[in-house]
Amino acid sequence: MNLIFAKKITSYNIQKISDFLNNSFIKSDVYKDSAQRDIVLLKPNLLSKPTKENDFVTTNRIVIEATVKLLLANGINSDKIVIGDGASAIHKNMDDIFEDSGIGEITRRYNVKTVNFNKLGYEVRNGIKLTEYLKNNLFIINLAKLKTHMLTKLTLSVKNLYGLLPPEVKLAYHSQFSTEDLFCNLISKIYNAVSPDFNVIDGIIGMEGNGPGGGERVETNIMACSKNGYALDHFISELCGYKRDEILFIKHAVKNNYYDGNFTVEGDYEKINMKRPTRNSFTLSLKFAGKRFTRFLFSSYPKVMNETCMKCMKCMKMCPEKAIVLKNGFPYVREKKCVSCYCCIEVCPYKSIKTKKSAVEGVWNVK
Repeated sequence: MNLIFAKKITSYNIQKISDFLNNSFIKSDVYKDSAQRDIVLLKPNLLSKPTKENDFVTTNRIVIEATVKLLLANGINSDKIVIGDGASAIHKNMDDIFEDSGIGEITRRYNVKTVNFNKLGYEVRNGIKLTEYLKNNLFIINLAKLKTHMLTKLTLSVKNLYGLLPPEVKLAYHSQFSTEDLFCNLISKIYNAVSPDFNVIDGIIGMEGNGPGGGERVETNIMACSKNGYALDHFISELCGYKRDEILFIKHAVKNNYYDGNFTVEGDYEKINMKRPTRNSFTLSLKFAGKRFTRFLFSSYPKVMNETCMKCMKCMKMCPEKAIVLKNGFPYVREKKCVSCYCCIEVCPYKSIKTKKSAVEGVWNVK
């Protein structure tokens, strides 16, 4: 049975977080097993540069620091510990993100290192292009963040491993696997190909609404972890009110025999109340969604709000289909080219891109 550890934690108190993680690490042999590998890789969620206003976008620095301190206190040398990620495809240089997320200070204080996957090549594993860094003898601790997601409904431990893809591959896969079903099957396969050794979800403060970049702060008051990321995400999604098969990357994990669909929980927790993404429920789930004309009728599309747009053009750089062009000096989404991957909403630092109702929704005034 897949064991999940859970704890209601209401603030980023490093002692409470450390106590929870230490208990989970001991019972899961994290210290013993990680000592046998050359590198212990911590993979946080570092979507973009956090600010005081959106410090809930990334894995909280206290969770990362607590993990580093526990490893050091239990015999893992600092030169073996590496914190790594590749944020969205437009962030080739991760230095600012590492610094502003607090990771820079952690590396200096504890003499650990960072790695930017966006500057590395790739290897092919199970038919998927992944960072060549995985060639190393790694013990991977996947430090995910509890957030909503416009395409996959939730961002948890499975989705967090998308950061292990080179930037050009991220964009290509968003275009190639553009429906919810195709993309969730892909990330389910990515998790299976990587097979991280341990997974942690920072859900003390989460994101609700139109995540993973444009949502709102919400107190979700939980930390949870497990060796099995599918089971961990299954548990958290049920706390959020979803049935198993509504989260398609879990559904595909079961279908592909990566996960047996069962788990048991040790600890205390409560149901999570958070607003879901505002896209219409049938936008990307239709079997014929891949047909462009049908998508035009039934899909919600991003729309740039010129009143708040600062013309940083990150949305244009990120769009895998080159569907965003300049119109009257502002970015404009060409709906017939758009595949509704919502990457533009994800990277907009000003929350200036909203979802526009589909043609069918407009006629029927669907809310």
